[in-house]
Amino acid sequence: MAKRKNRKKEFDYNPMKMEKEMAKLHRLINEQNFESKKDFENYLNSIMGGKINKKFKMKYDPKYEAQDLVYDAYELPDSKGKKLIEKALKIDPNNADAYVYLAEREEDNHKALELYEKGVKAGEKSLGEKIFKEEVGHFGGIFETRPYMRARAGYAECLYLIGKYNEAISQYMDILRLNPNDNQGIRYHLSTWLIDQNRKKDYLELYQKYEDDGFAHWLYNHVLFLFKTIGKVKKTNIEMRKAIDQNPLVIPYLIGEKELPETLPEYMGFGDESEAIYYWVDAAKIWYKSPKAMEWLFEVWERHSYMN
Repeated sequence: MAKRKNRKKEFDYNPMKMEKEMAKLHRLINEQNFESKKDFENYLNSIMGGKINKKFKMKYDPKYEAQDLVYDAYELPDSKGKKLIEKALKIDPNNADAYVYLAEREEDNHKALELYEKGVKAGEKSLGEKIFKEEVGHFGGIFETRPYMRARAGYAECLYLIGKYNEAISQYMDILRLNPNDNQGIRYHLSTWLIDQNRKKDYLELYQKYEDDGFAHWLYNHVLFLFKTIGKVKKTNIEMRKAIDQNPLVIPYLIGEKELPETLPEYMGFGDESEAIYYWVDAAKIWYKSPKAMEWLFEVWERHSYMN
């Protein structure tokens, strides 16, 4: 069974810092009753200038207080951060992100799964039933759904890690039903899982929804799918060329020519080394399960190196 990594050790940056500022701006704007467009523009200008207009003040809400504590927890060492999480849950027991924080720091897959499940249930209570009926397909554009969606994604990941593959895939498919714009990048992991589980029909349906995606993860996964499905034919070679043109650094990592860094890059770029490293982390295992695909990969890289 794959061991769950402690993400706090793996990443040396705060992934919630920017969202904290966005949340504040979102709340400030939503809580004001602007009398005119000019008032709204003046207020935005005052915020951008670092001055909060005293005429407009935020109302006290325990949900926001708890969420601010969670944001702050991400900026502290775990021992101090967990104390803030305890405080946040006392203020708002339905804060999904509090459970996400705890789950991310849990190395035991089953314990992490329980925490994510609590986060999912807390998120459902916090959001209410109405949003799940009226906003299906639009969750990506609703700021308040973010903690719930993080909990859902973590829950699915843990299900997969403990071998409940079909349940995990169903969870990811439902996340995309709620948020087809997929600002979470769910489709990349899902495509890997579908290839791993040989769910060809589901993979093709997913691929067709995001066919124009140009990231290495999407391109290289499709190459592997084609190789496993139709073999080393012209179409497969054409798609491999597209993948190499987008990011040639993926193959050296897959074949072991380049060594992985001890820690993951803080950010993932497009067409660069960080993208290649993140692809290896998620999808190398499905390549290694196909010895013939790996043999072909060595051939392709040898030919590419010779030509270049």
